[in-house]
Amino acid sequence: MHSTPNLSRRGLLALGAAAGAGLALGAQATPALAHDTVTHSEIWNQPTYVEDLNTGSHTRTSFAYNAAFYTQLENWLMDWYGYTPTNWIEPIEIWSNGVHVDKPGMHQYGRAIDISRMRPKNYNDGNVFNGFIGRYDVWRSYTGSTLTTARKRYWGTVASLNKYFGVVLTYAYNSEHYNHVHADNSEANTFNRSTSQVLMVQAVCNYIWGYSTTIDGVWGSQSDTNSRNALARFGRTGGLTTSTANWHAFCMVSLGQATGRFTY
Repeated sequence: MHSTPNLSRRGLLALGAAAGAGLALGAQATPALAHDTVTHSEIWNQPTYVEDLNTGSHTRTSFAYNAAFYTQLENWLMDWYGYTPTNWIEPIEIWSNGVHVDKPGMHQYGRAIDISRMRPKNYNDGNVFNGFIGRYDVWRSYTGSTLTTARKRYWGTVASLNKYFGVVLTYAYNSEHYNHVHADNSEANTFNRSTSQVLMVQAVCNYIWGYSTTIDGVWGSQSDTNSRNALARFGRTGGLTTSTANWHAFCMVSLGQATGRFTY
């Protein structure tokens, strides 16, 4: 399996995570403790923010998480960092629209997150930028190379989330997810050919690997063939239904291909 890239060469570049002074406790439902959650102002030492979806402004914020789900998020973020270019450095701002919210679904247990942006720092110029923008409602109006880049990074990050979380919902799934990507651990992180997983595979084959693929959420010979072709480009045999290792490799290497960390 394609292993996680060695992060040691980033060690000299990393500027360290931002200090968590003056945090606002926002978007949290008061019965959080009843759902056995823990509160954090960071994920993997990277600062978390809530985004105002109307203005695009952001506020440093603590969120309540189910402990196991929080560990999954930390592991995912560490992996995400390893499959992005080496000039993408810490701190990584993580903007979201909520974790624990008392409503039906996994949010009420602190086992879901709605991510709107991932903003690392560029070592070359010191600027913070959108390494991922989950706001399809914003970037769908982009044109040219700006659109291409935003779309690749979107689906690359979505792919990486699919390695760790069994449910990842996007704008392709329904319009409720035009302004964020939802991830939860209500299902195992294996390839079960659910609609949301198949939509990701089809979009990744299209926008990252360059194989024309119908994006309809229905698994068929075209999706199988094109994803096998992508796997073969980085040395794996078989398909996504062959092994969980193939599924996880497809998810992460697609991120690396999307961000320019790799060129296959």
